[in-house]
Amino acid sequence: MSAYLIASLALNLVLAVLFLFKSAINDILKSLFQSRHEAKERRKDLLRQLHAKVETFTNYYFLWLSGSVIVMRARTVEESNRGTEISERNGRDMGPILDFMRNNRFEFPESIQGLRDKFFSAAQVGVDFFQPTSRYIDQKIEQVGLAVEQLKAAIRKELDQA
Repeated sequence: MSAYLIASLALNLVLAVLFLFKSAINDILKSLFQSRHEAKERRKDLLRQLHAKVETFTNYYFLWLSGSVIVMRARTVEESNRGTEISERNGRDMGPILDFMRNNRFEFPESIQGLRDKFFSAAQVGVDFFQPTSRYIDQKIEQVGLAVEQLKAAIRKELDQA
């Protein structure tokens, strides 16, 4: 009987201490929940931003590639200047997208990180770019398009699970 009495006293003592610190414990739990919720919202917002940026990248990439090919195949200074203008403008537009992806790479889920790397690989041009064939240009556009579609699908999946 005395063991029950001692256990009851100990439990009542613990409850009394918890009661005294009820508001502090409540604030701690509230803070933990709030920070967790904010982190989850930040992650979702980051994924939405990534989806929007990747969505527009394909257009910029195609125009950048086209402008570069125009410069390489230009027969007149005007053609070359126009190709340079197209290429430079779209290259500048791609820059913030690529910077966003580089700067936030560790904040993306693992499933996105691998596809992000695949996306960067697809977007890089090789030595063949300096003597591009229609086939090479088509391959690059197809590779980037596929990488973008896979990335967007993974982002949508992550957002649905969040």
